[in-house]
Amino acid sequence: LRDVNVEVARVTGAHALEVRVWERGSGETLACGTGATAAAYVFAYDGKVSFPVSVKLPGGVLTVEYIDGRVYASGNVQLNYIGELNISDYG
Repeated sequence: LRDVNVEVARVTGAHALEVRVWERGSGETLACGTGATAAAYVFAYDGKVSFPVSVKLPGGVLTVEYIDGRVYASGNVQLNYIGELNISDYG
């Protein structure tokens, strides 16, 4: 599965999921907000969990809510890396 992005999720409670993320080119990552939000929505749509959904990832917890037809994700953030990129090295 090295050429795809994969998220594996399991229900851990009525309002809770646990998710692991594998991203092509990076390997396992600490989190993916888009994927975690999609997982929460799909599990809720299938009736496996109810909103708000607490999604536990290796990098922390994301809370996903569905309000008035919109999906909202919230959680803590932290700076993990600072670097420099010389754009001329890439064409």
